[in-house]
Amino acid sequence: MKNKLIWIDTLNKHMDEIYEITDTGFCNRIRTWDILYFLNSKNDFKFDIEMGESWWPELKEVLKFPNTFLRNENITLDREKKIQNIILDSQIINEEFLSNTNDFKLQDKNYYVDVNYSFVSQFLVQNNATNSGISSITFKDKNIKEIIEKETKDLVGIHVRRGRGVKYKEKLDKIPKDILEEYIKFHKQFGEDTYEYYMYDYIEDDVYFKIIDETIKLNPNQKFYLSHDLSDDLMEYYEKKYGDKIITRKNFYHLIDNFEKTNLNHIVDCIDLISLSNTKLVITSNHSTWSTFASDYKSNKKIQANSNFEMEEYLNLYKEIC
Repeated sequence: MKNKLIWIDTLNKHMDEIYEITDTGFCNRIRTWDILYFLNSKNDFKFDIEMGESWWPELKEVLKFPNTFLRNENITLDREKKIQNIILDSQIINEEFLSNTNDFKLQDKNYYVDVNYSFVSQFLVQNNATNSGISSITFKDKNIKEIIEKETKDLVGIHVRRGRGVKYKEKLDKIPKDILEEYIKFHKQFGEDTYEYYMYDYIEDDVYFKIIDETIKLNPNQKFYLSHDLSDDLMEYYEKKYGDKIITRKNFYHLIDNFEKTNLNHIVDCIDLISLSNTKLVITSNHSTWSTFASDYKSNKKIQANSNFEMEEYLNLYKEIC
């Protein structure tokens, strides 16, 4: 039996409540897994990676992560007791260790990794490990994998971030009037007091519309995969404007019929993320691990959407790919 590399969650304590609403924090969690995969790769994959099942419903049914297993958790224990049970049988890998070692060689024993999330991305970038393991993530069901790859490989991917963390109050006049009330209601579920922590720019629709319009001028047959973090009805106006040229997660809902409905949000996230990641070019959102995963997954070409979008640069990139 192999020794284990174990992740202990140290993300925000209120994460459970927030992510239950709409945002599963999936790509943030993948980044934490990527540290364990990186350490395992530096040790000839002699460890099994262990993650708590309560934090990884995606791994129970939908996705397969290499060398990774779920830990059955005693739901009667609180978080601190779960952690203590792990610590008793393992040696810690903390920020100090990761910052002061060059070869990352580990002994033949169990380890648990306990670092702040702010350290995770910094560490992966500094060690050129931002996609060390994510390209090996795949669907357990090969049929789903084949369908998504076939249907998305020729699309241009667009990630539109409009949910939690987006500074929407500065752009209320730019939000379509027929969805404005529902959009504000959507954000209020996160709590108005959290708005001061919002950090992502609201990129106006006109930016994305121009990208789509200019691409269609070059190639009238081009279609787009639109990935977003809102409810489906709040982004339907893209589909109404462009018809069947816009593909979304809704096109793949038939693939989730056989899964447990209790994990529906997580299942939809998996399908949405991998669909975006399989496109030939990704229009990314700023400071988004969702966008970062999508562009890293297959080392896709990418360009970031912003208010001063470089259309000429994008069109040249598009021509290069096509």
